Amino acid sequence: MHEFSLIASILSIIDDQVREHQLKQVDKVKLIIGSHRMVHFETLTFAFDQLRREPLSREAVLEMEEREGFDFYIEYIEGE
Repeated sequence: MHEFSLIASILSIIDDQVREHQLKQVDKVKLIIGSHRMVHFETLTFAFDQLRREPLSREAVLEMEEREGFDFYIEYIEGE
């Protein structure tokens, strides 16, 4: 289940961005995921729900888009 370590890394990046941009909360995170990454979207969502912490609101949405290739990155973070 490498999805949990992927989400842990994403959450660390989100924390850095929250501090840098002085966000009070995060409402949406969009990931781009390459089809060759062999990740399960359902498991990523489950890991996100289990590992998220403040300033991610409990209603924060994880949006994912699959593209051809090996990409795995945050396209954007929405918050205030």
